[in-house]
Amino acid sequence: MRRITQITRLGLAVTLLSTLLLHPSWAQQQQDDWSYEPSPDAYQQQGYGSQNQISQGTPNRQQTTEAIDRYLAAREAPGLNSLSGTVAGILGSGPYTLGIGDVVQIMVRGQPEFSGSFVVGPDGALQYTFVGDVPAVGMTKNELKEVVVSHLTRYVKVPSVSVAIVGYNSKSVYLLGEVASPGKYAMAGDSITLREAVVRAGLPERASAATHRTWVITPDDTHPVARKIDLQKILYKGVLKENIDLKPGDVVYIPPTVMTSVTRTLDEFFSPFYRAAVVTSVAGDVFD
Repeated sequence: MRRITQITRLGLAVTLLSTLLLHPSWAQQQQDDWSYEPSPDAYQQQGYGSQNQISQGTPNRQQTTEAIDRYLAAREAPGLNSLSGTVAGILGSGPYTLGIGDVVQIMVRGQPEFSGSFVVGPDGALQYTFVGDVPAVGMTKNELKEVVVSHLTRYVKVPSVSVAIVGYNSKSVYLLGEVASPGKYAMAGDSITLREAVVRAGLPERASAATHRTWVITPDDTHPVARKIDLQKILYKGVLKENIDLKPGDVVYIPPTVMTSVTRTLDEFFSPFYRAAVVTSVAGDVFD
């Protein structure tokens, strides 16, 4: 019974693969799927604009939609990150200007009533104890420290103040596709290089990722911009000409290779047959 099941599975695989490879319509479909034409529907659904507003050279509809759908599906899966939930990690370092949602910790030596953690509100200000609203958006932590000191001089003779950012929530980038840990990544700096972001998200498998066709997409309500980059040269040959700085909101998409896509399609197709074969084999062992 087991041998019959194995032969059946092998025969089905060979038959389907031969049919796909030899059928002209399938070959044309593969060419269409991997010709990087504008993908209006995928981005319009995300609020990025209509077909005429998508930059020429954007990944096609199937590739972009599948990548985004796989990522958005994580919103319903326990323990995974989502667009609106927990970030996958924190990237970058260097100068950082505060934005809405960021959390700062203010410590005033010997003055616990003026110390604590404060969130930058929707109005761009901190609701600071006893002081009132303190503008914070667009400031570095050192600039905010000077503002806090100027306010505290009304209450404390010589205030000794320290300010630290404890929650990076206002800036993020998205790494999708063939990285080890796709998701939303908070930024601990105002920018981060493409290479650093990809390395922090987990290097893609060289056999499964088409790194030479990496896309960096800057979304916009009317005119999103997509740029094709040879990430393989950046990572493995040290050619840093295209190692651009990512800005908040940028999307990095590393597509799979054609062979990887074919393999995954076959896996999905044969999965029901495989499960049925396993059940049949187990049943045969039970009743034999």
